[in-house]
Formats: sequence, C-alpha cells, structure tokens
Amino acid sequence: MSRLALISTITLLGALVANAGTVQIGGTTGLTSNYITQGAGATCAAGAGNCITGSTTGWVERNYDNILFAGATNTTTSTAPVPFTGYTQTGGTPAGMTATDTSGAATFAMISDGVSSNGNSNNYWGSTATNQVPVSITVPIGIYGVTDLWTMMDNQWGTLGGNDTTLTFYFGTSSNDTGGDVTPVVVNLVNSNNTSNSGDMRAALACITVTTSTCNNSTNPHGTSQQNNTTLNPLVTVNTKVVYNSFSYNSIPSGFYAGTSGVLKLDDQQFIFSSSLQNLWLVSVKVTENLGNTPASVGTTGILPSETALSAITVNTVAPEPGSIVLLMTGLGGLGFFGLRRRKS
Repeated sequence: MSRLALISTITLLGALVANAGTVQIGGTTGLTSNYITQGAGATCAAGAGNCITGSTTGWVERNYDNILFAGATNTTTSTAPVPFTGYTQTGGTPAGMTATDTSGAATFAMISDGVSSNGNSNNYWGSTATNQVPVSITVPIGIYGVTDLWTMMDNQWGTLGGNDTTLTFYFGTSSNDTGGDVTPVVVNLVNSNNTSNSGDMRAALACITVTTSTCNNSTNPHGTSQQNNTTLNPLVTVNTKVVYNSFSYNSIPSGFYAGTSGVLKLDDQQFIFSSSLQNLWLVSVKVTENLGNTPASVGTTGILPSETALSAITVNTVAPEPGSIVLLMTGLGGLGFFGLRRRKS
C-alpha cells in the first residue's frame, strides 16, 4: 500500500512540475472591486491572507457600450456589440463568463461585479483623473514561477507613438512581499497607429472616417499589433493580439468619435518574462495611465487622457508553488519512514 502511495505521490509531483498552470486572476468573477481591495485577509492564488491589498484609487468600473465603444451601433441591423458570450449591457455580467483571444492562446475571466449607478454592467476599469497626474490601479497576483502574463487592455483613444500606459510588475520572495528585496519590472507600452503598425496598445475603436479631428493617425492608434517587442524592457517580451474585432459600426451619436465609422475591438497583451524572474513570486501588477504624457489635443478641448481600459488578467506558470513542493516532499518523507518501519518489523 505504501509503495502505491509513494508512486502516486511521485507521479503527482512530476505532473506539477511538468504541466503549466493557468490562473484567471479574480477567479470566475474576474477583477472585481472586492478582489482587488479586500485587504489583509484577501484570498488570491496563494490562499487567504497571502496577498497584498490592491488599490483602485482614481479608477472606476465602466461599461463597454457607454464609454469604451462610445455608444457605437450598427444602423443597418440596429444591433449593439456582443464582445463575449453572455455579455449584457445592463443588469450585470453573470459569473463565469470568459473571453478568449482569436489565437486561442489566452482566456480571460470577465468582470462580474454588478452594475453602475445607471444600471449598466461593469465591464472594465478605467481612469477618472483629468488633472494630468498619472494614476495607477494595483492588482494582487501572488503566484510563483510566472512564465508569462496576459492583460486584456485597450485605450479609448491615444496618441501617435505615445506612452500612455505603463505596467509595473513586482517580483518578490513571497506572495505578499513588500520589502526592500522586491524587484519592480517596468514596461512602457507604445501606442500603435495607422502608419507605423508597430505599437503595443491600440484604441478600442478603429475608425475609418478621416473627416473629423478625432479620427486620424494621431488620435486613433489602431494599426497592426506588435509582436516580439523586446525593446521596452530587456526582461520582458511583449506580444499584442486580438480578443474581439467582429463588429463593424457606422453610427456614433455623440462624444469623442461622433460621426465616425469603423470597427470595434478588444486587444490583449502577452508579457513573457525572463527566466531570471521565474524563480520569484509575482506579487502584484500596477497599471498606470500616464496623463502627463498624453498630448491628445483635439480641436479646442486641450490635453486629454488616453482612457486606458483594463478588462482582465490571466497568468501562466510552469512551476508549482514552493509550498506545494514542500507539502509533497513531506509526504514522500513520511511514506518512506513508514515503509522503513514496516520492513524493520
């Protein structure tokens, strides 16, 4: 019996080491306000009480249709966009809804966090700041041995070649490490545009009407996404891909993109980490909207923020957490000791 148990334990340990794990941050309800800010007893991938407290200061949950997609509809069919299965503009997104990028490489847990004051479903986190001071949202992660992390993220608009959004990944020696040994890894994302086709962030509206000041190469970065971008940080490779781009619109009633037509889309970005970071815990991720660096001047409206939109985060790891290894090794030791005693008796 002990031999069978020993074999089973060894097999389990081998499976943990050999097989990659995927964690949709926030579980089936995604990046809810409670998950991000729940405090010292927070439950993250490392278990209850083992992750830092995040922050949403200066960021609020918003609705795709009303803000990110700027009220776009298809006037031919009188339909509204459906960016993922189970999506509803009002009433709140049910738990368990997911979105997968078109390459099938990443699946995201969509936010299930009720509705805003006007009854619209909460779909993503966006900045509320307008005073040209950078504002950040910090999401607890608490995962060991991360090989790559995916964000589902866009701009409402942006600037040609601009660094409107910065990500900072905090790596430490424990799941909730906040000491002096924490290693911050900063990635300054670059906005793509209609001509260079070489950016990491794109607007959620790819407008094609160029008769307005809001739909041009400077204020609507929607060129081809960037692949294998290693120039942003030597410890990280960035790939930008697509989750949703199947809705053509030809009517926006008002706002920044009023009078335009084009395609709605949601993007995702893969951050592949250097092997030197994979023996550490990824403690948290901070997304910063650099309002001071976004001169998206449109007519007489002056300087505008890019409206970074964060929908979801998914993490991949090929290594079991240290606690799992210790637990399994303890079990192996106990089984060995038990078998030795049986042989002696």
